[in-house]
Formats: sequence, structure tokens, C-alpha cells
Amino acid sequence: MADSGSTTLDHSEPINPPAESTSSSPKELPTRLLVVQICLGILYGFRPIEPFLVPYFIEHSMTMDDLNNVVFPVGGYSNLAFLCILAFLSIITSNKVLLGLGWVGYFGCYLSMVFVNGVVVGIIIEVFYGLSLASETVYFVILYAFAPELVFGKVATISRATLLASHALSEVVGQLFVSFIPGFNMLVLAIITAVSTIGSIIPIILMPKVKVSRSHITCDAYRKDLCKVWGGGFARCPSLYAGIVLLSAHTMYQNYITNLLYDLTDTEPLNGVFILLGRLSGVVGSVIAMFLPRLKRLDLFILLSLPVLGIIAVLPLFVTQQWQLFILNAIEFFWAELAIAGMFTQLALSCNGELYLALFLCQAILVSGFVMLVQGTLFGPLEPKIPGLSSNRSHHLWLGVFCALGTIATIPPTVISLKSQP
Repeated sequence: MADSGSTTLDHSEPINPPAESTSSSPKELPTRLLVVQICLGILYGFRPIEPFLVPYFIEHSMTMDDLNNVVFPVGGYSNLAFLCILAFLSIITSNKVLLGLGWVGYFGCYLSMVFVNGVVVGIIIEVFYGLSLASETVYFVILYAFAPELVFGKVATISRATLLASHALSEVVGQLFVSFIPGFNMLVLAIITAVSTIGSIIPIILMPKVKVSRSHITCDAYRKDLCKVWGGGFARCPSLYAGIVLLSAHTMYQNYITNLLYDLTDTEPLNGVFILLGRLSGVVGSVIAMFLPRLKRLDLFILLSLPVLGIIAVLPLFVTQQWQLFILNAIEFFWAELAIAGMFTQLALSCNGELYLALFLCQAILVSGFVMLVQGTLFGPLEPKIPGLSSNRSHHLWLGVFCALGTIATIPPTVISLKSQP
């Protein structure tokens, strides 16, 4: 590993996060943090209304054009704005403050959802949702970068698994309610989600405090680390650029794929099963990604994954049946999670712990910016009308173009990286 004052692209050693100052002793912190994080994941992840947002919003005085042109783009604006603010607040605050802000976001989002009655409340929901996503992103970067090594591995893995399991359970519950209760009102799912979110304040209060040590990062050090990311070795690291495109494309695909599912639905919605199958295939992709570090050129695999994702993103243009979209969504989730997990592994192996925060927060902000830009233009009111294609189908055409342009933009740093190899 290089010393603390330099950037390294040596992939032979894993990242070792620096220690941090906490309000709990090092021996007590991992167990307590793990238990509380599991409880938080269960309550945070139980959102049975989420797979059914599109039909739920349309039932409450919104049209598909309202969702595409007004409501959903606001989430991108909100996420980017809050992410920029919280990325720098993370230097002077603790994980509990970030979690508290996230709770405010989720609470405002799902409580507003109970009372949604049109576009204005839909916009308010998206503003709160942007806050919750931003705080969650910054929180996990802080936790991964500065928690003790035991926490870095065990807590991160188990809490992520708990969150996914809770998501899966909520999707099953939501689908059972919608499919087997005649005349079921989806408002019940919104109320259940709001109650679960309110209850999540308890583990947040009990969460042990993990605060970044001032000796590890200051505003000046943060600025210097950002300069190292873009002016040092990472300016030639293909995975940094490929990861931005992968994360952006996957986010937009999942944000809008249920719109197309709604267009193909002629009976009761199967959104719960749809999202569940996609999520499970993503878990499989993440597990397989554990073996990717064995590849000699992991960065080339990540680059090649971009055009593959672009092809997958375009295929929904041609689907005519729900089952076809189910299969495509599972494939997209699998491939995206495989490539994204590989990208994170590559970047983590390519930097020392000091640069971790600046690197991943910077990437998250850029991803949010791309999502905001595309959703606010090509997916929104400025979307060019393509003869023979509905708006929900043309989204996937633009996603394919986005992946193609991202692949082209990533080729130069890849060539430079290959030439710099000994």
C-alpha cells in the first residue's frame, strides 16, 4: 500500500478502513451496532407500498404524464441537492444525525403518501424521498469507511442481508393483499409502510454513535482527497467512470420499469412479485461477484458490462407480455448487481482508506447528477416524441444511448490504464 499522502492503484491488497472515535468502546460497538442495525433494517425495509407506487399514484388523481414529467424528476433534484449538502456535513457530524435526517425523509415521504391526492403532494413525497436517499448514502459511506474492521465486514454484510430480506417480505405481503383480498385498497399498504417507518426511530435512538475523527478528515483534507481522486491515479481508473454509468443506468431502469409494467397490466397488478424476482436475481449477482477479484483484468470486465447493460436496457422496447418483462427485469437486476459489486470491489482495492470517503461520495454525487439530468430532460417534459413509441418505452431507448455514450467515454481511460500496466 502507498503511504497516506499518495494514491495507489495496487490491486493486491484490500482496503483497511482507518479507526474512528466513537462513544462506545471498541469491544462493545460491533455487537451493539450489529443488533441495532438489524432492527433498523427490518423496519426500514418493510415498505409494502413501494412496488405499487405507480398504480397507487394513478388511483390518487395523477396521470402517467404527471409522474414522468413532474413528480419523479423532483426526486432526482432533491437527492442531488441533499447529497451535496450532506456529503460535506458528514465531516462535522455523526452517523446518528445522518440517520435522523434519513428518518425525517422517510417519515415525511410515507406519511405524505397516506394523504396523497394529486401532483402537489406527489412532489412533496419526492422531496422527502430525495432527503432519505441522500442521508442513507452518506451514512453507509461513513460507516464503511470509518467503522472498525470488524464492523466494516460483519455489520455491513448482515445489515444489508437483513434489509433485503425485509424488502422481500414486504413485497410478498403487499402482493398477497392486492391479489387475494377483493377490492383491496392500496391505502392500507401506505399506512403499514408509514407505521413501520415511524417505528424505525427506536433503533435510531439506540444506535451507537460513530463519528469521523477530526484527525482523519477535515474540510481541507477532504478537498485534497477530491483532488487526488480526479488528478491522481484514479483519473486513469476505468472503473470510476464505468461505475458512474452503471449506477446511473441501473437506477433509472429500476425507477421507470414499473411504469411499463403498468402499461402491460390488464388484471390485478403483480408489482410485488415483479420487484421480488428482480431483487432475488440481484442477490444472486452480488454473490457471484464475490469471485470477480480472481479475474486478471476486472476493470475490463466492468467496461464490457456497460454495452451489455445497454442492450438489456433497450430490450423492453420489444416486450408485449408481462412475463417477458419479468424475465428482462430479473436479467437486468442480476447483471447490474454483478457489475456494480465488481466495480465497488475494484475501487476499494484500488485506493487506501484515506481516499475512500472522497471517492465514493464524489461518485454518488455524479451518479445523482446524471440521474437528475436524464430524468428531468429525456424522461421528462423535454423528451423527444418518437413515432410508434410510448413515453414509457422510449425511456429504454434513451437508456441504451446513455450506456453506449458511457462506454465510449470510458474507453480512453481504459486504453491509458492498459498502456500504463508494467
